[in-house]
Amino acid sequence: MIFIIHRQTVENRNMQNMNKKLNDLNKQLKAANIQLEENAEKIANMTKVEERNRLAREIHDTLGHVLTGVVTGIDACNELITVAPEVAQKQLENIANAARQGMTDVRRSVKALRPDVLETLPFAEALEKMISEMVLSTRVHINYENSADIGNLSDDEEDVIYRIIQESITNSMRHGRATEINISIATENGNIIIDISDNGIGCKKIKNGFGLSHMKERLDMLGGSLSVDGREGFKVRAVLPVRLK
Repeated sequence: MIFIIHRQTVENRNMQNMNKKLNDLNKQLKAANIQLEENAEKIANMTKVEERNRLAREIHDTLGHVLTGVVTGIDACNELITVAPEVAQKQLENIANAARQGMTDVRRSVKALRPDVLETLPFAEALEKMISEMVLSTRVHINYENSADIGNLSDDEEDVIYRIIQESITNSMRHGRATEINISIATENGNIIIDISDNGIGCKKIKNGFGLSHMKERLDMLGGSLSVDGREGFKVRAVLPVRLK
């Protein structure tokens, strides 16, 4: 009887200890669950902010590019309308086509955050189309050279290169009032090098506005870098490590 009572006492004590441990574990699990819910909410909020910022970048790049071309082209038409009305009319047709394409790109950006032209054309052709449309609608002279193999890039790399060139052209005309822009794409040490320069007024005190900040953000996300120089005209150099599909 003494042995049985002793064993029962030990078992009761062990049961109490086990219950205490289970209660402690239960409290820890509840605390961990609350922490997970808080972290999940924070991540969801961060994701929303990032998505909003990305959408803002896409719309800013597309609208800024198109509207700059439209304004510059209309200014040119105002000068041509009295001396060469036929040329001015052709210019207005080019502007209208560029504006329609811009509207399509904005709709596409809202839906898929990717320019429509990158979905419908090979990347090299999409770049050439964007540049040629800007030349037609604004009469700004753009020298474009590409010696890099850009036919096998990932979608995010294509997006970054396209938007950097698009934003740089827009800035050259809108802020630098440039009449000539030089664009080159080359490969060096496993990187794609994008050099863009213009003959505009330049900028002695460069401030990272919306456009430059988002160019840098895009490159940072892919391990690239951005450098600018506004002493003679404006120069942009973007370096992007190549990741094959």
